Amino acid sequence: MKALQGILLGLLISACLSSYSIAENNSEDETGGIQPLLDTLNIDIKTLKLLNEHLVSIDKANHRALIFRRDERSFHLLADFDFLVTELANLPEESPFKGETEAILKKLGAGIGEAVLTRITEIQQRAVDANEGLDKLSGSSLVAQQAYINSLESIHVRYYEALANHLDSRKTLGLASDNLLQELSPNLYLYAEVIMGRIEESNATLNEVQSRAESDSANADISATLKDISANHALSLNRLESIILVLDRFELDSSHYKAIMLTQSSSISVSFFSMKAIVSVLKDSLASLKSVLAENGPDMFFRLLLFIGVLLLFRTFSRITKRVVRTGCDRSSLGLSELLKDILVSTSGGFIMVIGLLMALSQLGISLAPMLAGLGVAGFVIGFALQDTLGNFAAGA
Repeated sequence: MKALQGILLGLLISACLSSYSIAENNSEDETGGIQPLLDTLNIDIKTLKLLNEHLVSIDKANHRALIFRRDERSFHLLADFDFLVTELANLPEESPFKGETEAILKKLGAGIGEAVLTRITEIQQRAVDANEGLDKLSGSSLVAQQAYINSLESIHVRYYEALANHLDSRKTLGLASDNLLQELSPNLYLYAEVIMGRIEESNATLNEVQSRAESDSANADISATLKDISANHALSLNRLESIILVLDRFELDSSHYKAIMLTQSSSISVSFFSMKAIVSVLKDSLASLKSVLAENGPDMFFRLLLFIGVLLLFRTFSRITKRVVRTGCDRSSLGLSELLKDILVSTSGGFIMVIGLLMALSQLGISLAPMLAGLGVAGFVIGFALQDTLGNFAAGA
Protein backbone atom coordinates (compact mmCIF):
# COMPACT_ATOMS: atom_id res chain seq x y z
CA MET A 1 0.00 0.00 0.00
CA LYS A 2 2.83 2.40 0.92
CA ALA A 3 4.68 1.58 -2.29
CA LEU A 4 1.48 2.23 -4.26
CA GLN A 5 1.08 5.62 -2.57
CA GLY A 6 4.67 6.50 -3.53
CA ILE A 7 4.02 5.49 -7.14
CA LEU A 8 0.81 7.52 -7.31
CA LEU A 9 2.62 10.50 -5.83
CA GLY A 10 5.36 10.24 -8.46
CA LEU A 11 2.78 10.01 -11.23
CA LEU A 12 1.03 13.08 -9.83
CA ILE A 13 4.26 15.08 -9.86
CA SER A 14 5.10 13.95 -13.39
CA ALA A 15 1.61 14.76 -14.65
CA CYS A 16 1.74 18.18 -13.01
CA LEU A 17 5.11 18.97 -14.51
CA SER A 18 4.38 17.55 -17.96
CA SER A 19 1.17 19.57 -18.27
CA TYR A 20 3.27 22.70 -18.39
CA SER A 21 5.76 21.67 -21.08
CA ILE A 22 6.96 24.64 -23.12
CA ALA A 23 6.26 24.91 -26.82
CA GLU A 24 9.38 25.37 -28.92
CA ASN A 25 8.04 28.08 -31.24
CA ASN A 26 9.94 31.01 -29.68
CA SER A 27 12.60 32.80 -31.65
CA GLU A 28 16.29 32.28 -30.92
CA ASP A 29 16.93 35.88 -29.91
CA GLU A 30 14.15 35.78 -27.27
CA THR A 31 15.00 32.48 -25.65
CA GLY A 32 18.77 32.88 -25.52
CA GLY A 33 20.03 29.98 -23.42
CA ILE A 34 16.64 29.25 -21.83
CA GLN A 35 15.24 26.92 -24.49
CA PRO A 36 17.94 24.22 -24.03
CA LEU A 37 17.23 24.31 -20.29
CA LEU A 38 13.53 23.90 -20.96
CA ASP A 39 14.32 20.97 -23.21
CA THR A 40 16.39 19.40 -20.44
CA LEU A 41 13.58 19.94 -17.95
CA ASN A 42 11.12 18.28 -20.32
CA ILE A 43 13.48 15.31 -20.67
CA ASP A 44 13.65 15.06 -16.87
CA ILE A 45 9.86 15.11 -16.70
CA LYS A 46 9.48 12.39 -19.34
CA THR A 47 12.15 10.22 -17.70
CA LEU A 48 10.56 10.52 -14.27
CA LYS A 49 7.15 9.74 -15.74
CA LEU A 50 8.56 6.65 -17.45
CA LEU A 51 10.12 5.42 -14.21
CA ASN A 52 6.83 5.84 -12.36
CA GLU A 53 5.00 3.88 -15.04
CA HIS A 54 7.50 1.03 -14.78
CA LEU A 55 7.22 0.96 -10.97
CA VAL A 56 3.66 -0.31 -11.34
CA SER A 57 4.63 -3.46 -13.21
CA ILE A 58 8.28 -4.10 -12.35
CA ASP A 59 9.20 -7.26 -10.45
CA LYS A 60 9.89 -7.13 -6.72
CA ALA A 61 13.61 -7.85 -7.14
CA ASN A 62 14.15 -4.62 -9.09
CA HIS A 63 11.49 -2.49 -7.43
CA ARG A 64 13.79 -1.06 -4.74
CA ALA A 65 16.51 -0.30 -7.28
CA LEU A 66 14.07 1.58 -9.49
CA ILE A 67 12.84 3.61 -6.52
CA PHE A 68 16.46 4.61 -5.89
CA ARG A 69 16.74 5.65 -9.52
CA ARG A 70 13.53 7.64 -9.26
CA ASP A 71 14.98 9.54 -6.31
CA GLU A 72 18.09 10.34 -8.32
CA ARG A 73 16.05 11.54 -11.29
CA SER A 74 13.97 13.66 -8.91
CA PHE A 75 17.14 15.35 -7.70
CA HIS A 76 18.14 16.00 -11.31
CA LEU A 77 14.74 17.52 -12.04
CA LEU A 78 14.86 19.77 -8.96
CA ALA A 79 18.40 20.90 -9.81
CA ASP A 80 17.44 21.66 -13.41
CA PHE A 81 14.38 23.59 -12.24
CA ASP A 82 16.47 25.70 -9.86
CA PHE A 83 19.09 26.37 -12.53
CA LEU A 84 16.37 27.36 -14.99
CA VAL A 85 14.98 29.86 -12.47
CA THR A 86 18.46 31.34 -12.01
CA GLU A 87 18.96 31.72 -15.75
CA LEU A 88 15.48 33.16 -16.16
CA ALA A 89 16.32 35.93 -13.69
CA ASN A 90 19.15 37.00 -16.02
CA LEU A 91 16.82 37.63 -18.98
CA PRO A 92 15.98 41.26 -19.82
CA GLU A 93 12.81 42.51 -18.18
CA GLU A 94 11.36 43.58 -21.54
CA SER A 95 11.62 40.05 -22.97
CA PRO A 96 8.08 38.65 -23.52
CA PHE A 97 9.50 35.15 -23.22
CA LYS A 98 10.57 35.90 -19.64
CA GLY A 99 7.03 36.65 -18.48
CA GLU A 100 5.63 33.58 -20.22
CA THR A 101 8.25 31.23 -18.79
CA GLU A 102 8.05 32.79 -15.33
CA ALA A 103 4.31 32.22 -15.20
CA ILE A 104 4.76 28.56 -16.09
CA LEU A 105 7.56 28.08 -13.55
CA LYS A 106 5.41 29.66 -10.85
CA LYS A 107 2.70 27.08 -11.54
CA LEU A 108 5.29 24.32 -11.41
CA GLY A 109 6.92 25.64 -8.23
CA ALA A 110 3.63 26.01 -6.41
CA GLY A 111 3.33 22.25 -5.90
CA ILE A 112 6.95 21.11 -5.83
CA GLY A 113 7.57 22.01 -2.18
CA GLU A 114 4.66 19.96 -0.89
CA ALA A 115 5.64 17.09 -3.17
CA VAL A 116 9.19 17.07 -1.77
CA LEU A 117 7.86 17.10 1.80
CA THR A 118 5.69 14.12 0.95
CA ARG A 119 8.69 12.37 -0.58
CA ILE A 120 10.66 13.05 2.65
CA THR A 121 7.89 11.40 4.65
CA GLU A 122 8.05 8.45 2.27
CA ILE A 123 11.83 8.17 2.79
CA GLN A 124 11.32 8.17 6.56
CA GLN A 125 8.80 5.36 6.26
CA ARG A 126 11.17 3.38 4.03
CA ALA A 127 13.83 3.70 6.74
CA VAL A 128 11.37 2.52 9.40
CA ASP A 129 10.41 -0.49 7.26
CA ALA A 130 14.08 -1.29 6.65
CA ASN A 131 14.80 -1.30 10.39
CA GLU A 132 12.09 -3.87 11.06
CA GLY A 133 13.65 -7.27 11.59
CA LEU A 134 17.16 -5.84 11.66
CA ASP A 135 17.87 -7.63 14.95
CA LYS A 136 17.20 -10.97 13.24
CA LEU A 137 19.93 -10.51 10.63
CA SER A 138 23.60 -11.33 11.01
CA GLY A 139 26.82 -11.42 9.04
CA SER A 140 26.85 -10.02 5.52
CA SER A 141 23.05 -9.66 5.47
CA LEU A 142 23.19 -7.37 8.50
CA VAL A 143 25.99 -5.28 7.00
CA ALA A 144 24.10 -4.94 3.70
CA GLN A 145 20.88 -3.90 5.43
CA GLN A 146 22.69 -1.35 7.60
CA ALA A 147 24.35 0.09 4.49
CA TYR A 148 20.93 0.33 2.84
CA ILE A 149 19.52 2.21 5.83
CA ASN A 150 22.48 4.60 5.77
CA SER A 151 21.89 5.24 2.08
CA LEU A 152 18.25 6.09 2.82
CA GLU A 153 19.37 8.60 5.43
CA SER A 154 21.75 10.16 2.93
CA ILE A 155 18.85 10.54 0.49
CA HIS A 156 16.80 11.99 3.35
CA VAL A 157 19.40 14.74 3.90
CA ARG A 158 19.71 15.36 0.16
CA TYR A 159 15.98 16.03 -0.06
CA TYR A 160 16.31 18.64 2.69
CA GLU A 161 19.20 20.25 0.80
CA ALA A 162 17.24 20.18 -2.45
CA LEU A 163 14.27 21.75 -0.69
CA ALA A 164 16.51 24.54 0.62
CA ASN A 165 17.61 25.26 -2.95
CA HIS A 166 14.00 25.16 -4.08
CA LEU A 167 13.00 27.75 -1.48
CA ASP A 168 15.60 30.09 -2.98
CA SER A 169 13.97 29.53 -6.37
CA ARG A 170 10.54 30.25 -4.89
CA LYS A 171 11.88 33.50 -3.51
CA THR A 172 13.22 34.44 -6.95
CA LEU A 173 9.84 33.67 -8.52
CA GLY A 174 8.00 35.63 -5.83
CA LEU A 175 6.23 32.59 -4.38
CA ALA A 176 5.32 32.55 -0.69
CA SER A 177 7.06 29.93 1.44
CA ASP A 178 5.71 30.64 4.94
CA ASN A 179 3.29 27.70 5.00
CA LEU A 180 5.98 25.41 3.61
CA LEU A 181 8.43 26.49 6.32
CA GLN A 182 5.82 26.02 9.03
CA GLU A 183 5.28 22.46 7.88
CA LEU A 184 8.99 21.80 7.35
CA SER A 185 10.42 23.21 10.59
CA PRO A 186 9.01 20.60 13.04
CA ASN A 187 10.03 17.80 10.68
CA LEU A 188 13.56 19.14 10.32
CA TYR A 189 14.02 19.82 14.03
CA LEU A 190 12.73 16.35 14.88
CA TYR A 191 15.28 14.79 12.54
CA ALA A 192 18.03 16.96 14.06
CA GLU A 193 16.99 15.79 17.54
CA VAL A 194 17.12 12.16 16.42
CA ILE A 195 20.66 12.69 15.14
CA MET A 196 21.55 14.45 18.41
CA GLY A 197 20.22 11.49 20.36
CA ARG A 198 22.40 9.14 18.32
CA ILE A 199 25.45 11.32 18.96
CA GLU A 200 24.84 11.42 22.71
CA GLU A 201 24.15 7.68 22.84
CA SER A 202 27.24 6.77 20.81
CA ASN A 203 29.37 9.19 22.84
CA ALA A 204 28.30 7.63 26.14
CA THR A 205 28.81 4.12 24.75
CA LEU A 206 32.15 5.14 23.27
CA ASN A 207 33.42 6.39 26.63
CA GLU A 208 32.41 3.13 28.32
CA VAL A 209 34.03 0.95 25.66
CA GLN A 210 37.20 3.05 25.74
CA SER A 211 37.50 2.54 29.50
CA ARG A 212 37.15 -1.21 28.98
CA ALA A 213 39.70 -1.15 26.17
CA GLU A 214 42.25 0.49 28.49
CA SER A 215 41.92 -2.35 30.99
CA ASP A 216 41.77 -5.10 28.34
CA SER A 217 43.62 -3.82 25.28
CA ALA A 218 44.19 -7.33 23.89
CA ASN A 219 40.47 -8.09 23.57
CA ALA A 220 39.66 -8.22 19.85
CA ASP A 221 35.89 -7.90 20.40
CA ILE A 222 36.32 -4.68 22.35
CA SER A 223 38.62 -3.26 19.68
CA ALA A 224 36.16 -4.12 16.90
CA THR A 225 33.25 -2.65 18.88
CA LEU A 226 35.24 0.52 19.54
CA LYS A 227 35.96 0.88 15.83
CA ASP A 228 32.30 0.40 14.84
CA ILE A 229 30.99 2.85 17.44
CA SER A 230 33.59 5.45 16.45
CA ALA A 231 32.56 5.12 12.79
CA ASN A 232 28.85 5.51 13.65
CA HIS A 233 29.64 8.49 15.87
CA ALA A 234 31.57 10.20 13.08
CA LEU A 235 28.76 9.46 10.62
CA SER A 236 26.18 11.02 12.94
CA LEU A 237 28.35 14.12 13.33
CA ASN A 238 28.61 14.44 9.55
CA ARG A 239 24.83 14.16 9.24
CA LEU A 240 24.33 16.78 11.94
CA GLU A 241 26.71 19.09 10.08
CA SER A 242 24.57 18.73 6.95
CA ILE A 243 21.40 19.43 8.94
CA ILE A 244 23.01 22.55 10.45
CA LEU A 245 23.74 23.87 6.98
CA VAL A 246 20.12 23.23 5.96
CA LEU A 247 18.81 24.96 9.10
CA ASP A 248 20.98 27.97 8.30
CA ARG A 249 19.66 28.00 4.74
CA PHE A 250 16.12 28.11 6.15
CA GLU A 251 17.19 30.81 8.65
CA LEU A 252 16.22 28.55 11.56
CA ASP A 253 18.02 28.49 14.91
CA SER A 254 20.87 25.95 14.92
CA SER A 255 23.02 27.33 17.76
CA HIS A 256 22.48 24.32 20.03
CA TYR A 257 23.61 21.91 17.33
CA LYS A 258 26.60 24.09 16.45
CA ALA A 259 27.65 23.97 20.11
CA ILE A 260 27.65 20.18 19.96
CA MET A 261 29.80 20.24 16.81
CA LEU A 262 32.26 22.63 18.49
CA THR A 263 32.69 20.29 21.46
CA GLN A 264 32.63 16.90 19.74
CA SER A 265 33.63 17.24 16.10
CA SER A 266 37.26 16.61 15.14
CA SER A 267 36.97 18.97 12.15
CA ILE A 268 35.63 22.37 13.15
CA SER A 269 34.18 24.60 10.46
CA VAL A 270 34.06 28.39 10.56
CA SER A 271 30.30 28.18 10.01
CA PHE A 272 29.91 26.63 13.48
CA PHE A 273 31.10 29.80 15.19
CA SER A 274 28.24 32.07 16.20
CA MET A 275 27.60 34.10 19.31
CA LYS A 276 24.74 31.84 20.42
CA ALA A 277 26.80 28.70 19.85
CA ILE A 278 29.79 30.06 21.79
CA VAL A 279 27.53 31.19 24.65
CA SER A 280 25.93 27.74 24.69
CA VAL A 281 29.34 26.05 24.87
CA LEU A 282 30.40 28.35 27.72
CA LYS A 283 27.18 27.67 29.62
CA ASP A 284 27.58 23.90 29.23
CA SER A 285 31.24 24.10 30.28
CA LEU A 286 30.36 26.22 33.32
CA ALA A 287 27.58 23.82 34.29
CA SER A 288 29.97 20.85 33.98
CA LEU A 289 32.60 22.67 36.04
CA LYS A 290 30.07 23.46 38.76
CA SER A 291 28.97 19.83 38.82
CA VAL A 292 32.54 18.58 39.12
CA LEU A 293 33.36 21.10 41.85
CA ALA A 294 30.20 20.23 43.76
CA GLU A 295 31.04 16.52 43.70
CA ASN A 296 34.83 16.59 44.01
CA GLY A 297 35.56 20.13 45.24
CA PRO A 298 36.68 19.26 48.80
CA ASP A 299 38.90 16.40 47.61
CA MET A 300 40.42 18.54 44.86
CA PHE A 301 41.10 21.38 47.31
CA PHE A 302 42.77 19.01 49.78
CA ARG A 303 44.92 17.48 47.02
CA LEU A 304 45.90 20.94 45.84
CA LEU A 305 47.00 21.84 49.37
CA LEU A 306 49.04 18.63 49.53
CA PHE A 307 50.60 19.44 46.14
CA ILE A 308 51.65 22.93 47.27
CA GLY A 309 52.80 21.65 50.68
CA VAL A 310 55.00 18.92 49.17
CA LEU A 311 56.59 21.41 46.75
CA LEU A 312 57.34 23.87 49.55
CA LEU A 313 58.77 21.13 51.73
CA PHE A 314 61.08 19.80 49.03
CA ARG A 315 62.10 23.34 48.10
CA THR A 316 63.36 23.70 51.66
CA PHE A 317 65.13 20.32 51.40
CA SER A 318 66.67 21.45 48.12
CA ARG A 319 68.14 24.58 49.68
CA ILE A 320 69.51 22.63 52.63
CA THR A 321 71.02 20.03 50.29
CA LYS A 322 72.69 22.72 48.16
CA ARG A 323 74.24 24.30 51.26
CA VAL A 324 75.51 20.95 52.49
CA VAL A 325 77.01 20.10 49.09
CA ARG A 326 78.60 23.57 48.80
CA THR A 327 80.14 23.23 52.26
CA GLY A 328 81.43 19.73 51.48
CA CYS A 329 82.98 20.87 48.20
CA ASP A 330 84.68 23.84 49.86
CA ARG A 331 86.21 21.63 52.57
CA SER A 332 87.19 18.86 50.15
CA SER A 333 90.88 18.19 49.53
CA LEU A 334 90.21 16.98 45.96
CA GLY A 335 90.92 20.38 44.46
CA LEU A 336 87.63 20.66 42.59
CA SER A 337 87.23 23.55 40.17
CA GLU A 338 84.63 26.24 40.83
CA LEU A 339 82.70 25.20 37.73
CA LEU A 340 82.47 21.60 38.92
CA LYS A 341 81.41 22.77 42.39
CA ASP A 342 78.61 24.84 40.87
CA ILE A 343 77.47 21.88 38.78
CA LEU A 344 77.38 19.56 41.79
CA VAL A 345 75.47 22.11 43.88
CA SER A 346 72.91 22.81 41.14
CA THR A 347 72.51 19.12 40.30
CA SER A 348 71.88 18.12 43.91
CA GLY A 349 69.29 20.85 44.41
CA GLY A 350 67.59 20.07 41.11
CA PHE A 351 67.51 16.35 41.90
CA ILE A 352 65.71 17.01 45.18
CA MET A 353 63.19 19.29 43.44
CA VAL A 354 62.49 16.68 40.76
CA ILE A 355 61.75 14.10 43.43
CA GLY A 356 59.51 16.61 45.20
CA LEU A 357 57.65 17.43 41.99
CA LEU A 358 57.02 13.75 41.27
CA MET A 359 55.72 13.16 44.78
CA ALA A 360 53.52 16.26 44.55
CA LEU A 361 52.06 15.09 41.24
CA SER A 362 51.30 11.71 42.77
CA GLN A 363 49.06 13.51 45.28
CA LEU A 364 46.96 14.71 42.35
CA GLY A 365 46.46 11.15 41.13
CA ILE A 366 48.87 11.42 38.20
CA SER A 367 50.66 8.19 37.31
CA LEU A 368 54.43 8.46 37.79
CA ALA A 369 55.49 5.35 35.86
CA PRO A 370 55.51 7.02 32.40
CA MET A 371 57.32 10.05 33.81
CA LEU A 372 60.01 7.95 35.48
CA ALA A 373 60.51 5.97 32.29
CA GLY A 374 60.83 9.18 30.30
CA LEU A 375 63.27 10.70 32.78
CA GLY A 376 65.37 7.54 32.70
CA VAL A 377 65.64 7.58 28.93
CA ALA A 378 66.34 11.33 28.88
CA GLY A 379 69.04 10.97 31.55
CA PHE A 380 70.73 8.17 29.61
CA VAL A 381 70.72 10.18 26.38
CA ILE A 382 72.01 13.36 28.02
CA GLY A 383 74.69 11.51 29.97
CA PHE A 384 75.89 9.68 26.87
CA ALA A 385 75.99 12.90 24.85
CA LEU A 386 77.86 14.89 27.50
CA GLN A 387 80.28 12.24 28.71
CA ASP A 388 83.33 14.03 27.26
CA THR A 389 82.28 17.38 28.71
CA LEU A 390 81.61 15.90 32.12
CA GLY A 391 84.97 14.14 32.01
CA ASN A 392 86.71 17.45 31.38
CA PHE A 393 84.83 19.05 34.25
CA ALA A 394 85.81 16.22 36.57
CA ALA A 395 89.45 16.64 35.53
CA GLY A 396 89.29 20.36 36.27
CA ALA A 397 89.67 21.41 32.63
